[in-house]
Amino acid sequence: LNSFYPDKLHENENIPPIYITKLIIESADGSMSKTYRSIEEIENLKRVELPYDTYNIEFEFTALDLVTPTKNSYRYILENYDEKWSNADHSNIVNYTSVNDGEYKFIVVGSNNDGLWNEVGASILLRIETPFWKTWWFIALLFGAISSLIAYFVITQIKNMLAVERLRTKLAADLHDNIGSS
Repeated sequence: LNSFYPDKLHENENIPPIYITKLIIESADGSMSKTYRSIEEIENLKRVELPYDTYNIEFEFTALDLVTPTKNSYRYILENYDEKWSNADHSNIVNYTSVNDGEYKFIVVGSNNDGLWNEVGASILLRIETPFWKTWWFIALLFGAISSLIAYFVITQIKNMLAVERLRTKLAADLHDNIGSS
């Protein structure tokens, strides 16, 4: 014997807390790989400083609502990289590759099985260093070196033209004196 009382069904009103549970950072050449695996370690990170050759950044996150965890949904954005929020639906892993230098903020929000969203979510700041060839001092140094080379070649050309002109003037004066004396 079984009975069903629909008026005793309740919606899940628990707003789930959202946590970033894993952060993996890998460089393009494989020389650097850093993994943060605990919630406490990631929560204590105020800002992650990355070298310019970082190739892969992977975020794993979760909504702590265990009523029907397979029905939890997620939205995420990497500010200053993504133009709009992306739906991760029921997947909780996101990868970014070839992110340029700059400052970024990864934000993830989630919902429980009944679609009740935690709009605060979890976030982490990332700063990817500028490669040296994009810095102002390198560009100024390169501009100065190119300007010096151009100035050297122009000055050398002018000196050569003046030397030829002096030689012509001397030859013309010698020729004039020789003709005049004969």
